[in-house]
Amino acid sequence: MSKSTIAIRSLGSEALEVTIRGHRLILDQPAGQGGADLGPTPTELFVAALAACSVHYSRAYLRRHDHEDVGAECGFRMSEGAPHRVAEIDITLELPDNLDEQRLSSALRAASHCTVHNSLAVPPVTRLTYRRGLKATA
Repeated sequence: MSKSTIAIRSLGSEALEVTIRGHRLILDQPAGQGGADLGPTPTELFVAALAACSVHYSRAYLRRHDHEDVGAECGFRMSEGAPHRVAEIDITLELPDNLDEQRLSSALRAASHCTVHNSLAVPPVTRLTYRRGLKATA
């Protein structure tokens, strides 16, 4: 199994540049929270990744049955106490009107077994280490 690498570097203030397979994303905090609102927060990206993965899996199922369009809308709520975390995520899949109950049920089942959802259900081993060598900026 190969290991994917994602690079993250500071852009100053609260902004971060994330590079994934050559794709560049900017993450930031809202203007009222010390950032310049140059992009979504890491937490928003986390929630979006779950929703997008759910859409991807349901769409892959539906494509095999001559349906193409799938979308989603989602919301989340943060915990009120420690530890600070996402406490609740609601995802509403937008599916074609002409799905019968079997296809609808199967599309929802596919969405609920996406890779991100599975990774939340059975959390990965997470290691946080460090290395020195970053040049300090004044």
